[in-house]
Amino acid sequence: MGNVNIFESMRRATSRIEPFHSQFLADALADSLGGNRTLFDRFWRLTAPEAWEIPAHAEIEAEKGLDDHGRVDVSIRSKSPARVLGVEVKTTDSSATEGQLARYRRGLQALYWDHEVSVAYLTPFNRQRAKELADQLPTVKEYDRFASECPDSRHVSWLDVAEIAWDDDDAVWQQHRAFVRHEISSYDRLKARSVRDRSFNEFFGDAAADAFWERMRALGVEWTVGAGAKIPLSRIDDVAAFVGAFEILINSDEGVRRTGRTSMDRFANHTAFRNSAFGATHEALFALSDRFEFVWIQGETNYGVRVAHNSHAGGVSLVRSVGTDDLLVGQPR
Repeated sequence: MGNVNIFESMRRATSRIEPFHSQFLADALADSLGGNRTLFDRFWRLTAPEAWEIPAHAEIEAEKGLDDHGRVDVSIRSKSPARVLGVEVKTTDSSATEGQLARYRRGLQALYWDHEVSVAYLTPFNRQRAKELADQLPTVKEYDRFASECPDSRHVSWLDVAEIAWDDDDAVWQQHRAFVRHEISSYDRLKARSVRDRSFNEFFGDAAADAFWERMRALGVEWTVGAGAKIPLSRIDDVAAFVGAFEILINSDEGVRRTGRTSMDRFANHTAFRNSAFGATHEALFALSDRFEFVWIQGETNYGVRVAHNSHAGGVSLVRSVGTDDLLVGQPR
């Protein structure tokens, strides 16, 4: 298993990987603090205010509870001098939450009223790393709002952390550095995000749309701006994962209309698709209308899977067939 990356395995198993990376980072920092201090010292220099010297001793916690202010992903507390650094961790730029950094700062100030407090933001890209694409990122926008009130705060890219050569003999740390470069902070993914069809973001919100396209990317689906993604079904090996991507949009809390029975089967050519070489995929898409009463199949020669939406009386198209061998996703409407 020399080529297995445990962080890639984790990503395949669950979409909620941020807590794992927060805990891993906290554990690695604690380990460094007690031995080879390269990681801790360089991480502190990246994330703490410039005037704060590196502490000799510190308490490091993951998921630190801040009473009514939520939980900050990583906290680093120094008693002498009395300082506490909160680090909010994001592994996708789309998961930014407006006001979150300010809320965590207030929570840390309330809990450690006799400490100096600062909050750092650790995300796939900061403005320096994202370059010309920075203004498109919700994390950059959230940090800019926060920094206008807290100018001593830091916005750090995971790429900055991955550059820390902490322990050449630690295979897990090396795997994490590779995972950051190829997955969390892949510049190719960032560029692809900037050109893909954005209509799903308008209909289903940034979080659901970005999660959908991430699932498509993991399945090898490619798209071009203005033309959506034409998918040869011969390339889809995992039908359940493929159809599950559309469930991400269907289950979105933004815009999808779930009240009342709106499901209407307006397609009479099921048999030709079920009997085709890719009948299993078509059948799995047809089954969405049985599982969700606000999803229906519509079309004449070809079909489309549509979901009821508060903004559109005729619903929103999720995917359309192009003959029995191809599907079209994200075509401008």
